[in-house]
Amino acid sequence: FGHVAVFFLITTLCFASAYAVMPEVRVRTLNFFIEVSEIATNLSLGENSEPTLTHNGSENPISEDGTLVGYQMPEIPANYNIVNGHTTSRGAYVVYENEENNAISFRVERVGENGSNIDTENAIVENIQIHGYAGLLVEKNDNLQVVWGDTDHGNLIRISATNVSKEEILNYAQIMEFVRST
Repeated sequence: FGHVAVFFLITTLCFASAYAVMPEVRVRTLNFFIEVSEIATNLSLGENSEPTLTHNGSENPISEDGTLVGYQMPEIPANYNIVNGHTTSRGAYVVYENEENNAISFRVERVGENGSNIDTENAIVENIQIHGYAGLLVEKNDNLQVVWGDTDHGNLIRISATNVSKEEILNYAQIMEFVRST
């Protein structure tokens, strides 16, 4: 028990030191909030959560350079086609589907003060890190979701997919990194 207590003490002191010395740690720690209830999890991004994107009404939100609101898009398997997508003042989303009606969707959004709800009722939820940001991996039935808050750019990024492996969806998340401002 003594070794465990010393480990937690050292870990807490290291975090407290990083928190005190590095503004980046303070921002990432204080600006992403996860509130869990029995039926859903609400994610919000502190003070950087006001919508600032320009509405262009585009039906294909993926730019010519392969980005979705500034985030690099992963390569989707050849048997998937875009079935829906849109750009709004809050962000953008795109949905791919294959012949078996399996879907993969990508969403980048600015969340308002009320945040965004993720259905976690009767789901397996794991805390994860994507690009150094806190996030969740949610598994419910045959649907997987990866959601994380990019506190540096004030965006919530969500990837949902049916009938894909955890490795595939986490690989999509690792590729989907912020590369340019829109």
